[in-house]
Amino acid sequence: MSFQVYCPSATPLLRDGIPAPGDTQISLTSAGPTLVGDSITASCIRFTGIPAGTIINTNFEDGSVGCQNANNNPLQIFAEQVTLTCTCSGEYQVDMLEGNPGALVPKSGIVSAPQVISCRFALPTPC
Repeated sequence: MSFQVYCPSATPLLRDGIPAPGDTQISLTSAGPTLVGDSITASCIRFTGIPAGTIINTNFEDGSVGCQNANNNPLQIFAEQVTLTCTCSGEYQVDMLEGNPGALVPKSGIVSAPQVISCRFALPTPC
């Protein structure tokens, strides 16, 4: 008998609307459970007419914090996206590009606590 292992929905990991509700939105390519080894994308976009990009901040389980300002989201100019991969432990690994344009480095880590991946304006403070 074989069975498949899944991570729960990643929706509880997300926090948007920073600095105010409705300013930014973070969404997933799939809100349901994710099969171990499969990946989903979290997209961070702005909703208001303010001409500012967005940033994704991630608080990893090891206590480190990642800040991505890579402008890598094809849905909107100056917006962000990161990849979440379901691990065999049932937690998600986040893969991101830490830093600002011209000084980006890959960063990965495990997340599981609620609201640890946040979407905010890049102004006034970039990464």
